[in-house]
Amino acid sequence: MKLLRIFPLLFLAISLAAQTRSPASNPGVDNLRSTPAKVEGEVVNSTNGTPVSTVTLTLRSVNSVQNYVVSSDSKGKFIFDDVEPGRYALSAEKRGFVREYYGPQGATSNGTPLTVSEGQVIKGLVFKLAPQGVISGKVTDESGEPMEKVSVVVMRRGYWQGKPTLLSSGGGLSNDLGEFRIASLRPGSYYLMVHRGSIMSDGTRFAHADVPSTALPEKPEESYVDTYYPSSIDAEGAAELHVSAGSEISGADITFRKARVFRVRGQVIDGATGQPATEARVALKPPKNGNMLSMSSLGGPTLSDGKFEVTGLIPGPYVLTAAATRNSQTVYARQPVYVYDRNITGMVIRTPEAINVAGRLRVTGQDIQNPDQQAFRMESLRILLVPAEEFGVGDLPKTTAQANGSFVLHNVVPDKFHVDVLGRPPGWYVKAILLGGRECADGIADLTGGGALDIILAKGGAEVAGTVADADDKPASGATVNLVPEDAGKQGRTDLFRITTSDQNGQFLLQDVVPGSYKIFAWQEVETAAIQDPQFRSLFERKAVSLTLSESERETVQLRAISVGEVAEATGNHP
Repeated sequence: MKLLRIFPLLFLAISLAAQTRSPASNPGVDNLRSTPAKVEGEVVNSTNGTPVSTVTLTLRSVNSVQNYVVSSDSKGKFIFDDVEPGRYALSAEKRGFVREYYGPQGATSNGTPLTVSEGQVIKGLVFKLAPQGVISGKVTDESGEPMEKVSVVVMRRGYWQGKPTLLSSGGGLSNDLGEFRIASLRPGSYYLMVHRGSIMSDGTRFAHADVPSTALPEKPEESYVDTYYPSSIDAEGAAELHVSAGSEISGADITFRKARVFRVRGQVIDGATGQPATEARVALKPPKNGNMLSMSSLGGPTLSDGKFEVTGLIPGPYVLTAAATRNSQTVYARQPVYVYDRNITGMVIRTPEAINVAGRLRVTGQDIQNPDQQAFRMESLRILLVPAEEFGVGDLPKTTAQANGSFVLHNVVPDKFHVDVLGRPPGWYVKAILLGGRECADGIADLTGGGALDIILAKGGAEVAGTVADADDKPASGATVNLVPEDAGKQGRTDLFRITTSDQNGQFLLQDVVPGSYKIFAWQEVETAAIQDPQFRSLFERKAVSLTLSESERETVQLRAISVGEVAEATGNHP
């Protein structure tokens, strides 16, 4: 089965993994074993400070596959011996507690990274582990009868691709008595939703296409629809539940509601042959709920003649995605659909013919025709395309460059893509992307009209180093530091959007930054997706520091973290 991929956030993750290195990293080290370090500390209950024993702690390298695992003793003490120098994330888990990362963290943060130097002994770490929160209740129908095997989803307010939405934070199924119990919740505010079918962690609900029935129903249809606690079919009517550490909210009973629903019926046509698609899959989703998780299947049955029918739809806007496979090649098409107060029939969606995209990597300051002048081998670089809008189906288009920098991406769906070059040596960056000789200023190549793709690489990436302090002028560990292009027209370029986390000393380092003008922010605790939202960032413009970076420049800045209270005050989202 082909897989869905996501695009801007996945692209951002790929870019950051390729571009961000820790202050302790040293690409030039030799193969001699370095003097190991030690990391010591204790685990305590965040509510009362008492030691927590038999906690599994994992020290995971940020830049390699190196992991260390230990358990806390009867007094909550732990020690990692023989730790190689590097940058690490420290996590802890135990039944009855929320799985946590060390240091300040939001719902999407990995806490404070630990920078471990050769032979260093880090002592006195205090890992505060929060007892889990629990929400329990019962799902009934409108007559009060219990409903079995209904999905109950716990949701919280957050951001997806820079837009506010409700995000999934876990869930479960109701039992034969309609009862549910959802544990492992960290302290915070939540909403409940009941749903029949699959739901992604970003809150996206999918209706999968099926083989059409022989005839449309003669009478109006009713069906159970997404219902928010206590009994609203609209998210605006959802009631908020506040969970504190170790607390259990019981009696969160939900009445699952029915509503008038409609159908969308049509056929997928293979654009290459003009005939019905022999192997097609279709899904319909609301556009306002963000995108799919990476590696999620499009799902639904295979439609042998391309005919499909999606049922159980309440009125509103949707995006229909159709995928067709021919000769082992999967292509896809997207089409907006608005469901009013009637069924939609006779809809046709055509999948495009895949294309080959030729291009060339060009390098400023060296003759790529002369291997002796090259700083690296072109064959070591890979070109990657990631869909910029919604999601794509199938494998991400990627290829390896030839010795002269030329490349061909085969079987590409005509779509809009972010473009990245993987395997770049330290100090190198993507200076420009040209399609058909014209620069893609926003970093997105629109391949719906074809054209040759030229990617310009340059050496001389800048560095930004510094420290983050809290309101008391003490080092702010685990603070989120992000760099954003000052030019609003370039803020869609995810390769220019940089992010990192300060270590236990409040220090941070951003490397291989594309020269240009930026604003840099520091946050005590914030969601990564929130700071992708220009409207959110605009509330804190006065707290940002402006930077203009030249090639190979190293800039040092001192930042003050924007506190959780300041974010709550500016956004009105008080706990």
